[in-house]
Amino acid sequence: MKEGLIHELFRVPLYETQLDLDTKKLLTICTKFRKDNKSRDMSNFGGYQAILTSQHKEVKQLTKDILTHAQPFAENFIGDKKLWLGVGNIWLNINGHRHCNMSHSHPMADISGSYYVKTPKNSGQLIFQHPVIDVLNYYYYATGDKEMELNNWNSRTWSFQPKENTLYLFPSWLKHVVTPNENETEERISIAFNLQHIVNEVY
Repeated sequence: MKEGLIHELFRVPLYETQLDLDTKKLLTICTKFRKDNKSRDMSNFGGYQAILTSQHKEVKQLTKDILTHAQPFAENFIGDKKLWLGVGNIWLNINGHRHCNMSHSHPMADISGSYYVKTPKNSGQLIFQHPVIDVLNYYYYATGDKEMELNNWNSRTWSFQPKENTLYLFPSWLKHVVTPNENETEERISIAFNLQHIVNEVY
């Protein structure tokens, strides 16, 4: 019997890179910012989250680095070489013991991401959920996890252990979770953001 051909139809991109920023200075900035600004409740369960309005040069450099990496990522992912991105919003996440970020996506944005300032041991994972996770649950429960060989087609989630000074970029519609920080003494600190296309009428 002639062997059939399996086509790879759809893929979801995730961009990861290591930056060369001064995390000690950024940590000081984040700590002071929390002291001076109130928290908001969005995707966070416990912990601190607030729109980051700091104008320190380290934060400006982070923004510059984000756009430098996001521009070619967006051009390839969205397929528009004339696309130009700008920062829609940027915010600070500080998660202490057992604090986490629940499953969510970022509507009204093109590219979203996170940069990790501090990631102590056992401080949680960044987990991305398959866009049709509810459908894939059928296979999971029908076969049982122990008998199911996970691969790119049937995996419900992909997990990453974030490292300090690491930047992640992903489509804003991709749902994700940050699991609880199990470190009892140290906090996990990240800076998240949304990028949106800038409309330019002159082509």
